[in-house]
Amino acid sequence: MMEPKQYVSDYRLNERHYGALQGYVKSHVEEGRYGHDYHSVQAWRRSWYAVPPLLNEDDPRRIQEIKQYANYCGGRENVPRGESLAMVANDRIRPFLDSVLHPIMSKAAETKQSHGQIISSSSGQDSEHVNNDKAKDGGCGLVVAHANSLRALIGVICQVENDEIALKRLEAMKIETGVPLVLKYRQLEDGNYEACDVEEVTGLNHVGSPDLPVWPLSCIPKTYLTQSQQYQYERTIEMEKKVHVGQRRSSKKIRIDVI
Repeated sequence: MMEPKQYVSDYRLNERHYGALQGYVKSHVEEGRYGHDYHSVQAWRRSWYAVPPLLNEDDPRRIQEIKQYANYCGGRENVPRGESLAMVANDRIRPFLDSVLHPIMSKAAETKQSHGQIISSSSGQDSEHVNNDKAKDGGCGLVVAHANSLRALIGVICQVENDEIALKRLEAMKIETGVPLVLKYRQLEDGNYEACDVEEVTGLNHVGSPDLPVWPLSCIPKTYLTQSQQYQYERTIEMEKKVHVGQRRSSKKIRIDVI
C-alpha cells in the first residue's frame, strides 16, 4: 500500500488577508490614523463574519501581491483583496481539509491497519486492545500555519456557523505561538466534520471546552499517546513552558504589532 504523504505545503494555509489594512501597524489603525474606529477594527480582527475594507484593484499593494503570488496560488482570482474569517474557512480551509488533510489522515489510518497495528485473536477478540483502539482512531497529523488559518480550521471542524456558543468561544480564543493544540475529529456521512472530545483531559484551562474541544498538548495525558508520539510530546511540553516564560519576561517591554 502506498504510504501517505509525510509533508505538504499549501497556499490555502496562508494567513488571513486584512484587505486595505494590510501591512499597517495595528495600534495606528485602532487610533484612527487611517479613518477607522477602534470597535470596527476589533470586529474585523475577531468577528467570524466581519469583512475588512477591501484593497482596490489599482492599489500598489494589490498589484504587487498579484505579481508575487498569482502563479503560486493558481491564478489572480485566488489572491484575496480582503477576507473575513468565514471567507478563509469556506474559500480556502474547507477545500484544503476536503482535498488534502482528510485524505492524508484516512490514508495514514489505512496504512496503520495494513502494517498490523490492529491485531485480533482467533476468537475474534482484540489481542492488543489499546493498539486496536488507536488504529481505529485514524491518522495523526501536525498542521503548522498562522493563527487565523488555524482558527478557521477549528471553525470548520467544529461547525461553529451552526453553534452560537462555539462561535463565540472561537472568536475569543487566543492561539499562542508555538504551543501545539490537539483537535480530534471525524467525518460525517454528509461530508461535514464533527469535533470529538478527547477522552482524557487534565489541567483544563480557558482554551478548551466541551463546546469547542480544542486542548493544549499539556492537557493531554502522556499515556493517551502512542509510544512513538511520547518523545515529541516531551519536547513540545518543554517548548510550551518556554513560550509562557518568555511571555512573562517580555510583558513589560514595548511591542509593535502588525495586523
